[in-house]
Amino acid sequence: MLKRRVNFLMLGIFVILAGPAFAGKETTIDGVLHIQNSASPSQGVKTVNLEEVWRIGGEDEEILFGLISKICGDSDGNVYVLDAQLCHVHIYSPTGELLKTLFRQGEGPGEVQGPRDMLLMPDGSVACVEEFPGKITMVDMENNPKGSLIPGSEKPTEGGFTGLTAAAGGGDHIVISGEISKPGDTPGTQKRIYFLSGFKMSGEETANYMTLNSMFDFNNFTFIEKEHTPSFWWGFGVDANGRTYVYADRDQYAITVFSPDGKVERIIERAYEPLKREQADTDRLRRLYESAVANPNLQVSFDLEETEPAIAHFQRGLQVTPDGQLWVLTSRGCRHQPQGIIATYDHFDAGGHFIEQVSFAGEGNGLSDTLFFLGNRRVVLVTGFIDALAAQFGSGTLTAEDDEEASPQQVICYRLPE
Repeated sequence: MLKRRVNFLMLGIFVILAGPAFAGKETTIDGVLHIQNSASPSQGVKTVNLEEVWRIGGEDEEILFGLISKICGDSDGNVYVLDAQLCHVHIYSPTGELLKTLFRQGEGPGEVQGPRDMLLMPDGSVACVEEFPGKITMVDMENNPKGSLIPGSEKPTEGGFTGLTAAAGGGDHIVISGEISKPGDTPGTQKRIYFLSGFKMSGEETANYMTLNSMFDFNNFTFIEKEHTPSFWWGFGVDANGRTYVYADRDQYAITVFSPDGKVERIIERAYEPLKREQADTDRLRRLYESAVANPNLQVSFDLEETEPAIAHFQRGLQVTPDGQLWVLTSRGCRHQPQGIIATYDHFDAGGHFIEQVSFAGEGNGLSDTLFFLGNRRVVLVTGFIDALAAQFGSGTLTAEDDEEASPQQVICYRLPE
């Protein structure tokens, strides 16, 4: 009897130390580990009050931003702010002091035109992603040109061009999303190959993670949301070990984890009921696409989905911290939040287990603004982020009505409480 009591006592101690049990199961399908999480996190739902450290921008600030499209952070606590309109990267100290400004507008060495994205390179340089011509331009911390990475430069696209959308890096691994456009087989058509791949500095592709083939028929053009804006364009991240996490299918809450060489290591899933799209969301999306493909000589019809994407990829809803933890924003998590809540994120540990759902309290709106998780308990909010993204595609908007004037963007740096 004494031995049984000791065993039960030890079991109780183990459960306390191990924490709440994983709410789901792990199974292997066709040689790939699937981590199948339930709809409810193991540690439940909590509200976190973000602690403001500093803020820049807005109507009362001397610095007025153009279009902020990306935030990065380094291990020293500095925050890098990409202004796509002004073609600058501003670097702020952990206390919000402007340390320096990198890049300038132009086509020469160390100059960029309308950069779409930004990343910090393994050698300490800063890189901007330009859509067309598709290249990644780098400068060092003294703003000296450090050359360019041109994907596919080893095998130039025959009779077409490569455009870039976004990029991320971890360790010495660089992952880029974009598209390759080529003439179609018949007049008035164009082949488009959307891709997510790893690249060397030489431009050579090291691994392909995602490919989607599409066709544009300008004789009878239909813009297909699901086909022409692939979720993996913005729905990916890279951890410090070079693993790439990809949101592959807009209709499935599933994140595929690739090793640097392109092998599927695991798939992280979560039970999720699709959210039916409201008419206001459909109307806003249509206005965005109409402005993006505006051409007086082109008649366009649109094929839009009836449901929202499971993960809000426009809002950069899949983010990976260097240690492999995942912060995921669903289409529900950025909509209809209680007063004072910016957004509600799903938090997964490095093992892919759905441990908690976190509602972040503070200023902001998860549908129009975006949080960037920089690690080391730092979170940065960019106001007006989604409309800035939409402005890069055309004159449309994803959030504000046509007659609304957008407020100047702000960058607010928060600290997560202990």
